[in-house]
Amino acid sequence: MIVVLAPGLLTTVQDLGRPGWRAAGVPAGGAMDPWAARAANRLVGNPDGAALLEATLTGPVVRFERAAAVAWVAGDMEAAIDGAPAAGERMHRLAAGATLALGRARRGARCWLAVAGGIDVPELLGSRSTDLAGRFGGLEGRPLAAGDRLPVGGAAESPPRALEPGFARSLGVPRFGLVPGPDGSAEAIEELVAGEWLVAARSDRRGVRVERPGGGGGSRWERPGGGELRSQGTLPGAVQRPPSGEAILLGVDAPVTGGYPWVAQIAAAEVGRLAHLPPGARLRFEVIDFEEADRRWARRERELELGVLG
Repeated sequence: MIVVLAPGLLTTVQDLGRPGWRAAGVPAGGAMDPWAARAANRLVGNPDGAALLEATLTGPVVRFERAAAVAWVAGDMEAAIDGAPAAGERMHRLAAGATLALGRARRGARCWLAVAGGIDVPELLGSRSTDLAGRFGGLEGRPLAAGDRLPVGGAAESPPRALEPGFARSLGVPRFGLVPGPDGSAEAIEELVAGEWLVAARSDRRGVRVERPGGGGGSRWERPGGGELRSQGTLPGAVQRPPSGEAILLGVDAPVTGGYPWVAQIAAAEVGRLAHLPPGARLRFEVIDFEEADRRWARRERELELGVLG
């Protein structure tokens, strides 16, 4: 059993999500960066889809009532085990009664904390992930709070594995490949790739809002041809352009439909990198074709296999 002494800014139970329910209005959700979550799980010998904790900007302080093996990936979190500094991207074996404190993220925005055996909250629609908007899954559909108690599953079945040094530092590259969206045009894509964008404070798991440096939404953006759009299905990684001039990069918890123009789509291999963008981070876009998007997916999988060694 894990006892939450302090929850951090926003810590939730996540796994690889609940695909297959979008027709019922339920987003897939899950870890905002599935590659980082999978890496954390492999460090402690868990299956890739085991439930773990996703911490945002500042991590939790937790006590383990039984001996445990733990690992956390990404965010370069300040961390201590029973007051002694501890490093991420590796497995730590904790004695019964040990306390792990994850502090602020020194780089990026989130980290994923895995425990051997996985967080054993009930499954709902095939997943243990927390859906904050729907208020279900995870632990009562909400972020962790002080005093919460999290059950841990049985011993992991696979041997723990190790990360190459610096593996997680490749996760937050602030350049995103774009392919055209259903409402895109050459002019709309050119406007996106021209110059830098700045992550706004109003960003979350539902969507990362970006604006031009200098504050505000930038120049007002109008859809070519004008007029209103009917709501349509969307996907994580969709780049929407509201009239304000900002852009919204849809995250894993985004609604399954939306009415803003969907002008571009971030390559699927890079959607997880949205998780590593804190408010104020700068990023750029680049145009790629569908073949390059496929190559980037294959390369991301290969990086995970090479980074997590048997």
